[in-house]
Amino acid sequence: MAEPATLDLQQVARRFGSRVAVAEFSLQVSPGSVHLIVGPNGSGKSTVARLAVGLLRPHGGQVRVFGNDPRGAPSARSRLGYLGHQTLLYGDLTPVENLAFSARLHGLDRLAERIEASLDSVGVGGERVVQVRRLSRGMTQRVAIARSLLHQPDLIVWDEPLTGLDQPSVTRVVDLLEQHRARGASVVVISHDLAELWRPNVAVHIVHQGRLQETMATSMPLPEFRARYSELAP
Repeated sequence: MAEPATLDLQQVARRFGSRVAVAEFSLQVSPGSVHLIVGPNGSGKSTVARLAVGLLRPHGGQVRVFGNDPRGAPSARSRLGYLGHQTLLYGDLTPVENLAFSARLHGLDRLAERIEASLDSVGVGGERVVQVRRLSRGMTQRVAIARSLLHQPDLIVWDEPLTGLDQPSVTRVVDLLEQHRARGASVVVISHDLAELWRPNVAVHIVHQGRLQETMATSMPLPEFRARYSELAP
């Protein structure tokens, strides 16, 4: 029996009151693949991400993560690594304490070892014992990224992960993403940072007014893609 898609969105729709945020959106993510979702502000990208991980209920169509509806399948949600606009960190806890809490929720063992490795991977040093509310925006983002990857998820869904990061941190995080792809994780990233994420073998999806307009690949030169993007999402 064939393994189900890591993520399968079929004709998904979502409204907020009378406003249609996402309409008839379909996307299939296979194991080990990387997908970049781009579009203007307000085009529905973040709504797609929240639908994908079960934080929103679709008003039409269906969402499946490893063959299950993520809203009713804890086993599927446990294989997700999500980073949204909110860090999901507790400000009065340190990075170490935040990751320890997350690790316990996932039932992980070797907590100290895992936490140290995860924070090292994003370049968090002495800041790991400082309350998160005292950290800079960029450092907080690094901790949030570490939290999302701590349990080695099989599906990574990131919404604007490079926000607030300096260039060395951007390079570190993009390389880290490549490492997770190499171990077989599927990746969906929403970002405006095209130049940083224009890596080989990435599917790029243009979203405008809640609809998927076109899918291309990073084999296309970035300037050519930008020109096409301007046509589809003016």
